[in-house]
Parts: sequence; structure tokens; C-alpha cells
Amino acid sequence: VATDVAARGLDISGVELVVQCEPPKEPETYIHRSGRTGRGGATGECVTLCTPRNEWAIPNIERKGGFKFQRIAPPQPAEMAAAAAQIVIAQVRAVAKGAAKMFMDAAKELLEGGAGEHDEGADPTEMLAAALAKLAGHGELRTRSLLTSHTGQTTLLFAAGGTTEIRTPTYVWNFLRQRLDESDLQIRRLTLCADSKGAVFDVPSELADKFTALSENQESGPTPIAITVCEELPELVVRPGGGGAGGGGRGGGFGGGRGGRGGFNGGRGGRGGFSPGGRGGRGGFSPGGRGRGGGGRFGGG
Repeated sequence: VATDVAARGLDISGVELVVQCEPPKEPETYIHRSGRTGRGGATGECVTLCTPRNEWAIPNIERKGGFKFQRIAPPQPAEMAAAAAQIVIAQVRAVAKGAAKMFMDAAKELLEGGAGEHDEGADPTEMLAAALAKLAGHGELRTRSLLTSHTGQTTLLFAAGGTTEIRTPTYVWNFLRQRLDESDLQIRRLTLCADSKGAVFDVPSELADKFTALSENQESGPTPIAITVCEELPELVVRPGGGGAGGGGRGGGFGGGRGGRGGFNGGRGGRGGFSPGGRGGRGGFSPGGRGRGGGGRFGGG
């Protein structure tokens, strides 16, 4: 934990990660803070947590710093499950043989009788996968917003075809109001795409199918419209004072590493992070012209 005095006056070797709890108001402060990592030819990452209320500072930092953030999503359930699975596998392999023998009868009972949604005599691999899911804390399916990381929410992409441009949220709202019941219009965080060809928004996951079904009858119309589950956030509009989010990537934080490839780090609970790429790396920012600055990876939430 350091103050800006440390950011400006100390040269501490071996710092691999800098985390800023919010984007600073002054771009110069960001430069000094992020410069504590990736020094002396080493690689490093800088992550800045961000909320919709202070996203307005990001374009200013980009403009003054001469680099571009790339939006990166908070980890989705499938990604977290994959990471947790590797930990559980290592733990299972470390179980002593004597301890495992005490559970042989229970294992046979599980395989022969099935469990929960799994039929009797289910495939052993399926049953083992179910056991790993439970051990890893992923026994239930959960969806998570790409925009805020809130659980139970699904992010949808509303895309217009042809020459149609969407420059205000009103276009999207009018389209949906004409086709859905008012009780189904539980939309949150509607944000326009930077290319004026669409918008993204969150809906309760149980209502997502009602929205995506609308595009089935619209794709061949005079103004083709497609509503799909968003797998990767497009570049979005950042509204002054917060509210939107700019960047490419998958939602969540702003990532990149000064001297590295960029990095992830969107926080949980809808907080994202920023991180520049940098010296000798594949993207980002290098102060004072030292290195090959490019575009960093960007994420928000």
C-alpha cells in the first residue's frame, strides 16, 4: 500500500503488479503510479478499478497518455470453474491412498445409483465431473453480466443491419416496447455501441430467451435486427460523467501490462480495472517515449 509520494520518489525493484483503486483525476498521476512496475526491462501489469461514476476519467487518461485501454470482462462462471477445477484436481491427487479407500463404498454407490439430475448408471466421467463441480463450489449454474458482473443477469447485444444507425437509446426502447410486455422490459445499463450499429444491455437471465426470440422475425425485414447473447463486448460509448464504457474486449476492467501483454483484471461486483500495455510489450503505454506503446487491453464493469 503506497501513497503518491512513493509513486514519484521511490524505485522499488521487482514490483510486478500495481493496483489503483480508482482512476486518478490527473493523467500525470496515473503515469507515475503505473510506472512503479515494468521497470528496468522487466514486465509488469497495472490495474485500475473503475465504476460507472468515474469512467469519465478514462478517455482523458488515454488522450493525455497517448495509449488506448481495452475493456476486459470480470471472469465469467465458465472461466472461474475452469480455474477452480485445476485446484481441485491437484487436491484430489494429493489425497492419501488410505484416506481414499474409506470412500470406496460411497463411490460405488454414487456410480450405481446416480445423483440429482444424473440418471442411474450414469457415465462415470459425468459423475466425476459432477463431484469436481461440487468440490470446486460450482454445483449450480449461474449467469453473470458482462457489464456489471452481477449474477442472474445476461448481457444482450442489439444489432442493427443495413445502413441503420442507432444514436440514441430511444431507438432500442421503442423497438422493444412495441414487441414485449411491459413486465418483461426489465432492462439495465443500456449502453450504445461506439460504431452506432447497436447497443448492449442487461436483462434477468430467465427473460433472455424472450428478447433473443424477437430477432427470428426481424433479420429479413427492411431493417434487420438481431438480438443475441453477448459473448464479447464491442467498443462502447463512454458518456460524460460515467454511465457507458468504452473499449473492446469482454467487459469488466481495464487491463494491460506495462511491458507485458496486458492483463486481466476486472474486479468483482461490477468493478472493472484498467491496465496499460507498455515497454517492449504487445500493447499499451510507455511514458517518456521509452518503448513501443500500442493499445492496451480494456475492461470495465
